[in-house]
Amino acid sequence: MDHQITIFNTIILVGMLQGMIGLICWIFRPNKNSENNLLVLIILVLILLSFKILLHTFGLWQYPGWRYFPLAIDTTIQPLFYLYTCSVTTQHYLFSRKKLLHFIPTMFFLCHAFIVYIATAKQEDFLLKDLIAESFFYNQLKFTEDVVAILASIIYWFLSFRRVENYRKWLFKSQSDTGFAELSWLRNLLICTGLLIVFLFISSLTQNIMPSGRDYFVLTQFFYIYLSITTFYLAYRIIIFPQHDQFSSIRQATSVQPAKSLAVDKTINYRVIQQAIYRAFEVDKLFLNPQLSLKELSIAIGFPLNQVSGAINYGSNHNFRDLVNKYRIEEVKKRLADPENKRYSLTGIAFDCGFNSEASFYRIFRQQTGCSPKNYFSSKSN
Repeated sequence: MDHQITIFNTIILVGMLQGMIGLICWIFRPNKNSENNLLVLIILVLILLSFKILLHTFGLWQYPGWRYFPLAIDTTIQPLFYLYTCSVTTQHYLFSRKKLLHFIPTMFFLCHAFIVYIATAKQEDFLLKDLIAESFFYNQLKFTEDVVAILASIIYWFLSFRRVENYRKWLFKSQSDTGFAELSWLRNLLICTGLLIVFLFISSLTQNIMPSGRDYFVLTQFFYIYLSITTFYLAYRIIIFPQHDQFSSIRQATSVQPAKSLAVDKTINYRVIQQAIYRAFEVDKLFLNPQLSLKELSIAIGFPLNQVSGAINYGSNHNFRDLVNKYRIEEVKKRLADPENKRYSLTGIAFDCGFNSEASFYRIFRQQTGCSPKNYFSSKSN
C-alpha cells in the first residue's frame, strides 16, 4: 500500500477537512434554512467523491475490505447542484418527492455497487474478487456511469446556468431591493465548472481515440483538485456568512420571470419618460424605498412598465437596479457631508437612504466610487 503524502493527496485532504468543518458548523447552527441544507448535501457528496480518489492514491483499494467499496455517486452532484440553484432562484421553493426522480441514476448505480461489494466482501483473494465483480458486469456499469455522469453534467449545467441568468436579468431590470442576492458567486462558479466540463468532455474523447493511461490520470487529478477547491469554497460560505436567510427576500417577492430583452421603439419619446424618472428620484426621492421595483416606479410616473424600462436603458449603460443604487449612493454622500448627520452611523444613514443590507451597501459603494466608504470620506475630509 502507498502511504506517501503527495501534494495531490494533501490538497484533497485539505478540501475534505474544510468541508467537514463546514458540516460541523452547520450541525450546531440553529434555524437552518432550506437553501443551506441543500448546500450542505452538496458539500457532503463532494467529500465522498474526494474520499473515492483517496481509496486509490493511498492504496486502500489493495485492502480486501476497501476493494469495491460502494461509492457510485458520480451522478449525484449534478442534479443536486441544479436543485440548489432552483432553491435560490424560485419563490416558495419546496423539495417534493417528485424531485427525487433526478436521482434515479444514482440509486441504480449505487444499488449495483452495493450488490458487488456484498458479493465480494467475504473473498480475500483479489483475483477471485475481480472475477466475481466482473460477473456482475462491474467494468461495463462503471463505464456507463462515467458516460451518464458527463451527459448529466452538460444537461444540468445548462439548466442551472439558464436559471441563474434569468434570475439576474429579472433582478437587475426590475428590482432595487439590496436584500436580494445577486448570485454573482454562483454564476462565476458555474462558468468555471462549465469550462471544466468542456475540458473533460474533449479530453475524454481524445482519451478514447488515443488512449494514454498516464495522461488520463493527470486529467483525473486536475478534476479532483477542482472538486477540492469547490468543497473548500462552499464550506467557507457555510462558515463565514451570517445565519440569516440570504435569499429570504425572493420568497416575499412576485414570481421571478425571465426578463425579456426589448428592442428600442424609436416612436416612443423616451426623453419625456426620462424626465419623469428624474423628477421621481430628485424630487419625490422614490429611491429611499428599499423595496422599490420597476413596476412601482412605472405606476408612480404614469407610464407603461416596458416604456419605463426602455427609457432607463435608452442612451445609458444603466439598468434599473444600478440607477436606483446610484441615487442612493449620492444621497449617502450628501447626508454625510452635512455636519448635522455626524452623530449618525454610516450604516444607519445607508439604511435611511434605501439600502437594507450593510454588506450590499459597502459592495455597491466600492463599485461606484472605487474605494470603501471609510477611505472615500477620509479623503474628502483631508
